[in-house]
Amino acid sequence: PNLTSLELCGGGMTDEAVAALQHITRMRSLNLSQNDLISDRSVPHLLCLSRLVSLNLAGTALTHVGVESLTLLTDLVSLCISGCRVPASTMAVVQAMPNLRFMTS
Repeated sequence: PNLTSLELCGGGMTDEAVAALQHITRMRSLNLSQNDLISDRSVPHLLCLSRLVSLNLAGTALTHVGVESLTLLTDLVSLCISGCRVPASTMAVVQAMPNLRFMTS
């Protein structure tokens, strides 16, 4: 698939639905905000999208465990995790990502 940008915000997305996205390997921008059924179980599938530069997971059920795993997406320039249950110690880890320029928490 040649899809590079996708917005599926507030649409009742689940971890299982996110799993179906893992094959869209050219994805550069993904907005899954306001989907409170997306949890840490989605992260392994998101990590398959290694070309992501922008990821919005605001208002999802991600915790510090999932957010810390997102640091493996080393091309990320923008990450939005506002509304996620993430302590300050995790924020410090995320802010150290090599290409991250914009973060909303």
